[in-house]
Amino acid sequence: MLAFVAILSSCTKTREPVVTEQSDSTGMNEQSAQNSDNLVAMRAPAPDAPRTTILLQFENFSMTAAFEKIVNTNDYFNEIHQDTIVVALGLSRQISGQTYAIKTDSSIQHVEIFQNYETSLFVIGEGPVITLMEWKHYVGNWEKLEIANGSFKTAEYSNADFEQFPDVTRDEIVQAVKATFGGETNTWVESAAKCNGPLGLPCGVSISRITLKVVLTYTTGIMVERFIVFEVPIGC
Repeated sequence: MLAFVAILSSCTKTREPVVTEQSDSTGMNEQSAQNSDNLVAMRAPAPDAPRTTILLQFENFSMTAAFEKIVNTNDYFNEIHQDTIVVALGLSRQISGQTYAIKTDSSIQHVEIFQNYETSLFVIGEGPVITLMEWKHYVGNWEKLEIANGSFKTAEYSNADFEQFPDVTRDEIVQAVKATFGGETNTWVESAAKCNGPLGLPCGVSISRITLKVVLTYTTGIMVERFIVFEVPIGC
């Protein structure tokens, strides 16, 4: 988590943002519209952003929650989805401990909801941060969430959760960063060469994805799984 805090403190000294912006020390971040170089712009979030309620819909099941900002390209959340919904977050400081209301029709006999998370490694260069989304990740165990009175609350994560990552060496990180840029040497490759592992600045680790698994049992006894994936960009 120290590495993530270091990113936040560096935001006051950055250049003009390249792409988008991200968040505060909770690790819940501003929408990441990454460019072809996998760059994430750095800018402090605006306080007191308005909240938007979204409807996440599968056949026979739906859930709602409110976020400070959300991306809804082409009315994505007005659709009824087959098995997976991907939510690209805007400024959303509270994914941990977020409350959702759920609704089923008469064909559903029982609902169970589970949550896990995934971390990714980032490298601080001059200005933007790169996140190695196509490289190694830590994936947490599924945690069952309690449903009461037609709603549930998502699990909350500690600093230790944010720092979970597979054991990797400096050389492995350097090679992964080079692969991101097609073997080119640049400021992020130079930064990666200074990392003493995934948690040694200018490298760091943070939560990049949170997934909800919804297990629906129909009155016929058939069970199906549905997934809601929250993409949580890293940076500020």
